[in-house]
Amino acid sequence: MFIAHNMLRTAVLGVTTADDKHQAISMLVSRDTEDLSQSDIYKAAIETYGENLSDGVIAPLFFLLLFGLPGVVFYKTVNTLDSMVGYRNEKYENYGKVSAILDDILNFIPSRLTALLIMFLGKQKNLFAFYKDGKKHDSPNAGHPITAMALVLGLKLGGDTSYFGKIKKKATFGEGRESINAEDVRQALAII
Repeated sequence: MFIAHNMLRTAVLGVTTADDKHQAISMLVSRDTEDLSQSDIYKAAIETYGENLSDGVIAPLFFLLLFGLPGVVFYKTVNTLDSMVGYRNEKYENYGKVSAILDDILNFIPSRLTALLIMFLGKQKNLFAFYKDGKKHDSPNAGHPITAMALVLGLKLGGDTSYFGKIKKKATFGEGRESINAEDVRQALAII
């Protein structure tokens, strides 16, 4: 209930086999999906897997180990509030800001543990290489597991992305291949 790895893995893998890949990825990400190329759809799938591996699996385990059931319930409450109202808008500005900041604080250690785990299981020599690009993300946490995925898979993730019809300038993560395919998604899922 509190740890969502199987559901996350199934949803991400489903993007590779869906008849309507645009619809499948739109269920997982907040970016505009209707004009994404197939490579961009797969890139979004890998990015969301890396980020949500931290939010949905490693962080809940971390708080469960530290504080038991109350810890994981508290974490999941904050994380869910951040997902629901953490985006900056007029309606939820004050309420969303509190949950977003608290979520950032709670995910500080788990996001880096997730990146280290990805690097370790991906047999990378420099386990901390994710930090250079990971810190470029707008979120203080999301960039680390995304960068670790990019480095292990030999890909370049991130980059400018459309949200609600407007292009947002975003950093890139990793220095590898930009053309991403379904096998890359399967390899990302096989790391953990």
